[in-house]
Amino acid sequence: MIIQNISNPVLESYIFFAILTIIALISLCWKKKEDVGFPPFLTNELKGWATIFVLTSHIGYFLFANHQFLYPLSNIAGVGVDLFLFLSGFGLAASCYKKPLSVWEFYKKRLIKIFIPLWFVLITFLLLDKFLLNQTYQLRTIVEAFFGIFRSANIYQDINSPLWYLTLILFYYLTFPFIFNRKHPGISALFWLLIGYGITKINPDYFSGVNHLHTWHIAAFPLGVWFAGLINSPSTYLNKFASWLKSVRSRTPRAAQWSFKILSMIFLLTAISYWTINPGVGGNKWVVQMISILVLILITLVVWLKPIRFRLLEWLGIYSYEIYLLHWPLLYRYDFIFNHLPAGVAVAVGFVWIFIVSLLLRFLVDLVGKIFLKFRL
Repeated sequence: MIIQNISNPVLESYIFFAILTIIALISLCWKKKEDVGFPPFLTNELKGWATIFVLTSHIGYFLFANHQFLYPLSNIAGVGVDLFLFLSGFGLAASCYKKPLSVWEFYKKRLIKIFIPLWFVLITFLLLDKFLLNQTYQLRTIVEAFFGIFRSANIYQDINSPLWYLTLILFYYLTFPFIFNRKHPGISALFWLLIGYGITKINPDYFSGVNHLHTWHIAAFPLGVWFAGLINSPSTYLNKFASWLKSVRSRTPRAAQWSFKILSMIFLLTAISYWTINPGVGGNKWVVQMISILVLILITLVVWLKPIRFRLLEWLGIYSYEIYLLHWPLLYRYDFIFNHLPAGVAVAVGFVWIFIVSLLLRFLVDLVGKIFLKFRL
């Protein structure tokens, strides 16, 4: 695909945002009384937001010459990556509280979910690149990719440049059984933060091509682990505060509760808007990371406080991993949409297309899993 120009990027952005808003409103439903705490649909919605941030950034900054297109959502891809890492840390730690696993059981359950879809995607695009584009890659690069090692993030030349993220998440998965402590999740989180800081500070030559990307995101996973510990430890101050808040709410008039929620949402959305427009990119790496973490926390609070659910975002979240694996080759090397439709409409259609292919990938992975279990039994 050739990098395109847009005559009116602001208008085309509004078209996409309008389509996204309409579909999101159609998928809207109210939360139920039993939807308390931090249930799975909240994490799925947050993954949905992360997916939108990453995809709009890659489209707005790397497929179109005018970077006003899809702004300001395209401005916060880093927040999307941090959300994925935060939710991974939270999910792993929370599941460990519910059902502890041995090291072997943990690896068998978690790593298979990472590698099987990855291998499907790599095999598919390597074959397509070879026979349709006559494009090949070094054998070492291919072997490393099948092990989840990505040492470069060249958006236009690599097999699948956004997968640099997988190398970072694999580090956390491989070390999780040995570092996470259910009784002291805060210490575990601090240990991961220090290890991440140490590795990125050393900047080993082997990962010098992606170390700068890792540096911007070393705080998110530990934060997710720490947050899961706060929620799942009944003696923590967070749970005591939640119990106190529940008793106060039972004595507070409903009108006052709604007024507080509305004012809180206005404040949070205003803060999110400001930091979305001013993410600090290009400045000090720690400032950029702290702004990203701050926006992550604010978005999490909004998703948690609002009385409604957006099924659209939850669906995107459920298939977010497959979408992440597939989106860039489909958008860049195998696009058949952006050259034929107005940019705003093309992005919406592109989202639908990527989602459909992600459904197919999940179906194939599940089918292979069932066949494997059948022969095993």
